[in-house]
Amino acid sequence: MGAIKVDAYLAGLRLRHFAHADTRVFAAIMDAWVRCVPQPLSLRARPSHFKDGWVLVDTDSPIWLARLRNQTPTLLAALKREPDLALLEGFRARVRPAALAGPARPTLRRFSLSPRAVGALEALARDTGDPGLRDALAHLLRKSGRRT
Repeated sequence: MGAIKVDAYLAGLRLRHFAHADTRVFAAIMDAWVRCVPQPLSLRARPSHFKDGWVLVDTDSPIWLARLRNQTPTLLAALKREPDLALLEGFRARVRPAALAGPARPTLRRFSLSPRAVGALEALARDTGDPGLRDALAHLLRKSGRRT
């Protein structure tokens, strides 16, 4: 996983809830969530608040909400085995896509071409009669660090 901005990370933790009297328990829930809840559910459903024994969990789609509800007894039992979480009552869940979405970051795919591939692309670009294909191949070669 690459570097992320601190504000995006803190927003994901929903720090405004740390002012609550149950701060220690909520921090324990966040730590235990990563250990006890299997992926990909732990990535698509995140605790956002704790009050009176109930954990509010935000999911990013109705599918993950249904999966969370289906696995609630197992997950609750696993979380209750944690030392600070024996008094958990249950989950309340909701769909909140914006709560989980971080800032959109384009994925940059890095690649390198072998000398053989470069030679084949250069020959194809040189021999093709289609100017669009020639430009596309030249662009590909430039992106790979090679010049035509």
